[in-house]
Amino acid sequence: MTTKILLMSKNYKAQLDKFVESLEFPRAKKEDSELSLWELRLTQEDYQDFLKQVSRWLTDSLSRVLMRELTHRKHWHLTELEYREIINSASHTLTLDGKQIREGLDKYFDDYSLLILEGYLTFRLSWFLRKLDDLLEDLIDEYLIDREFNEYLQVLKYFIDGQPIKIDTIHIVVKQGGIELRDRSWRPFSRNYLEQILGEPIEKGTMQKELLISVLISIVPAEIVVHGVQEPSYSVIDNLSRDSGVFEILSYIFSNRIKYCFQCKYCQD
Repeated sequence: MTTKILLMSKNYKAQLDKFVESLEFPRAKKEDSELSLWELRLTQEDYQDFLKQVSRWLTDSLSRVLMRELTHRKHWHLTELEYREIINSASHTLTLDGKQIREGLDKYFDDYSLLILEGYLTFRLSWFLRKLDDLLEDLIDEYLIDREFNEYLQVLKYFIDGQPIKIDTIHIVVKQGGIELRDRSWRPFSRNYLEQILGEPIEKGTMQKELLISVLISIVPAEIVVHGVQEPSYSVIDNLSRDSGVFEILSYIFSNRIKYCFQCKYCQD
């Protein structure tokens, strides 16, 4: 026993053609210059596989097209490269909806043999379209904030490069619970000295990471040696965000001035 299914689309003609042509099921295309209209005849086993492939197509390839339409309509200021970066970050989230979409398709084909893609998206997948819109808005907001953050870091790096050196070498010793700063002779910087630099009080004990960047920008060292932290990879440094670690940010700002040590006696303490 076979199941007859018809798939039709006008607005997404090229996308539907490409998808159906990738299937290995018996199929036939109805000739129409304006529409994509396909007839498929599926065994019960093929039918279940078909549902999986359609849901995967909707949450992957077609969802990218739908988000592109939303982007062009609401965020025309984004470049093609920016668009791709944003959409790529959405892929994993969208695949989580595959099961719900597959179950909806199965229920639909219990009653109908013809699926008009535009109508199905509008009336049966309106929840998915809303999710795409909400997800896109969140991703664009995050992307723009991260872009502003990176632009700020670029300005900061340019500023540092143009400042006169105030200290030749500073050692950053990372310990559980905080950070210690020491000079080239391994003498700790006094809390009073650091408070004068920051213009605010510092709690007793080791320095916290949040204050470290401010201190280093103020004292402009010629060399920074970090003890007890793994050196960030170049790929991480080239893709900074607000959630990046403090040493990833420092490696970008100070670039060639910073190095990481693991083998000295201080690293072993």
